[in-house]
Amino acid sequence: DSKPARWQLASAYVWAPVYGKYAWSGSSLIHFDLYFLAGAGMRFPLSGEIQPFAQLGVGMNHTIGWNRLAIVPEYRLRMYSEQRTSATFVLESLLSVGVAWLF
Repeated sequence: DSKPARWQLASAYVWAPVYGKYAWSGSSLIHFDLYFLAGAGMRFPLSGEIQPFAQLGVGMNHTIGWNRLAIVPEYRLRMYSEQRTSATFVLESLLSVGVAWLF
């Protein structure tokens, strides 16, 4: 009896305290930064109600390709409450890998 979301809208504060680099095959450097995020948002389930949520996460930017392209793995944990057969606290895990173009 879960309520899948039609779409979600979120915003987060990102804090990047760690920057570093490592050598790849001894000839090139890959720059990275580790970041943490905290934020809030809204879910819009198919049932038509609006569910606010909080989120925490961690991710890394790995800069490759002429220092313009980045591979970005990220993990987010979303927390919200929804009414099923009874009030239920939901922890939703999201794991993603993205690509970013830096300019």
